[in-house]
Amino acid sequence: MARRTHENTGRVLALAAAFFGGLAALGLASGVYERLGAELTAMLAIFAIAFALLTWHLDPGVRAFARRLLAPRGTLAKHRGDRAATI
Repeated sequence: MARRTHENTGRVLALAAAFFGGLAALGLASGVYERLGAELTAMLAIFAIAFALLTWHLDPGVRAFARRLLAPRGTLAKHRGDRAATI
């Protein structure tokens, strides 16, 4: 029997963005990026972009969450209006 796992993708993404964003802000405030140099900072940025793209490509839960997050909201209003009219 297949069991479906319950994921909270939105919460995981928000926690990861807050954690790593906070670390990046601390690094910026303490001058770490200036000490690393332009080349290493560019490599870190390329790594972060590649990691995000591969996560998007390999994780269907992330893709589904992003599509729901970015979906147009106008269709919800139409359905609510239709339902209210039929009640």
